[in-house]
Amino acid sequence: MSEELPLSARYDRALSCSSRLSEHSALSPEYKSLSDEALGDLRQVAQAISDLQLFSKNETLEDVSTKQLVYLTVPYATAELLLALPSTEPAIRKDILGQAESQLQKFITYLIDYEIVDDTMVQATKRAVQMAKNPAQRRDAKIQQYQAEKQLKSRIQALRSQTLATNIEEPSNNYDSIRMLISTGVSHAGSVNADDDDLDMDDETRRELSLVLLRLLYAQAHTSLQQIEDEAQILRSIPQPPSGPSQSEPNKPVDDTWRLDMTPRGGPDGQGPLMDPQGRPLRPFTILPSNVAERTRLQKEVFRPDHRLPTMTIDEYLAEEERRGNILRGGGKASEEAPTSSEQLAVDSEQDGTRFGEEKSEEKRRKDEEWAAFTDANPKGAGNTMNRG
Repeated sequence: MSEELPLSARYDRALSCSSRLSEHSALSPEYKSLSDEALGDLRQVAQAISDLQLFSKNETLEDVSTKQLVYLTVPYATAELLLALPSTEPAIRKDILGQAESQLQKFITYLIDYEIVDDTMVQATKRAVQMAKNPAQRRDAKIQQYQAEKQLKSRIQALRSQTLATNIEEPSNNYDSIRMLISTGVSHAGSVNADDDDLDMDDETRRELSLVLLRLLYAQAHTSLQQIEDEAQILRSIPQPPSGPSQSEPNKPVDDTWRLDMTPRGGPDGQGPLMDPQGRPLRPFTILPSNVAERTRLQKEVFRPDHRLPTMTIDEYLAEEERRGNILRGGGKASEEAPTSSEQLAVDSEQDGTRFGEEKSEEKRRKDEEWAAFTDANPKGAGNTMNRG
C-alpha cells in the first residue's frame, strides 16, 4: 500500500527525485529507481488533482488560489520526466513521446484557459511553430524566444531576491524552480525551507512569481514539443526490423533453385562450374596456385615498390661511365700550374742531341711557319668591314 503523504509533500518528493536524476548515468540502477519513484508520485498527484477537481474550465484565474497555481505544472513536470527516460526500442520511445506530447498539450491548455499567457505570447508561439520549416526564420524565432525567456528568468530572479533570504541558492533546473513554490515543511533548494519562505514571501509576491514561472514553462513547453516532433520524424524514418522465419514450419524444405550460387555440380575442383556459358562468374575463385610457397612468391613479384630499384653499385656505375668517356679528368690547382701545349713543345725542342728533341724542334718550326703564313694571309684588322664607314 502506498505511503500516505500530503499532496504538496508527495509532489515535492517527485520533483526532488527528478532533480537528482542529473547526478546519475541514464543506464545506472539509481537513475531507474529515482525515475520510477518520481513517475509514480507524479501519477498519484495528477490523480489526486483530478479527484479533488482543483481546476475547472468554468473557473477564472482569480478563482484559483496562490497555493494551487503550482499544481498547474504537474503535466509539464511529468512530460519532462518522460522525455528523460532512456529507451533503446523505437516502438517504446514512440509511446513515450506520445505520452509526453499529451502532457505538454494539457499543460498549455491549462495556461490558455486561465489566460495566464496573453494573446501576444500565444501568437508569437504560433508564428515560431509556422517558421520552424524555414532554417533562417527558425533561427530568428529561437533568438526571439531566448530573449523572452531571459527576461522572464530575470523577473523571477528579481522577485526572489526582493523577498527571500540572500543565502538561497539559485535553482539548477525547472524541477527546483517549481519546488520553490510549494508550501510544505520539507527542505527546498538552498538553506531555507518552505516555512521560512512563507514567512519571507507574501501571497501577492508568491502569486506573481508563480505566474511568471508558468509563462516561462509555457515557452519551454513549445520548445519541447518541437523537439518531440523532430525526434518522432527520425523514428518514423527508421526501417522496420526484418521479421524472422516462421517458427511453425521449421522443417520446410528450402527451394534453392532461384539462388545465384546454386548447389555445386562438377567444375575443375568438384565444386561446380566457375562461369556460365556467357562468361559470368558463378562463384568466387582464385587464379593463383594452391601451393602456399608459390602464392607467396607470386605475391612478392606483384606487390613490390612502385619506384625503380638500383641494379648496380656506385663504383660499378662510375666505372661504366668512365669506360663510356663521360668522366672529365684534370682541373684544379695542378692543371692551372701545368704548362700549356705550346710551352711544353718549346721545352721539348730545347733537348739537343736527342732524337726526341730533334722531332720536337722540327714540330715547333713547322708550327711557327704555319702561324707566320696565317698572319700574312690574315693581316691585323682584315676582318668584317661591311659596317665600317
